[in-house]
Amino acid sequence: GAQSKERFWEEMAANPAVAALLATQDRAKAIEAEIMALTDVLNNMPGKPGVKGPLVDREGFPRADVDVHEVRNHRNRIACLQTDHVAAMKEVEQSLFAVHAAAKGGRVSVQPLDSEPSGPNSTAPPPASAPP
Repeated sequence: GAQSKERFWEEMAANPAVAALLATQDRAKAIEAEIMALTDVLNNMPGKPGVKGPLVDREGFPRADVDVHEVRNHRNRIACLQTDHVAAMKEVEQSLFAVHAAAKGGRVSVQPLDSEPSGPNSTAPPPASAPP
């Protein structure tokens, strides 16, 4: 019943692959929350510039009803966070592979983000074999 579920989750949390997955998922959720907060700020500030609204008027001058500097800073932060989110989601993917491999009894460690995955589902080319 409830005790076996609790014990299961305690054992899962003790698994390094699962711990890495959960930590990466938490980081991705925090990034998503910050993106949403910044989007809210942009959508509700004076002039309502939003994430993609124009910052100049029809004549090409900066809009007087918008704090252009603040909007550009927020938009830049969103762009940086989106890049970080893509990286975090790639790490989640690698962690999921590690968790599933560990569940099958294999001993697989989570690869660092800058390394290319290898395996049957990888898009990376196989390593070149050494000449004989």
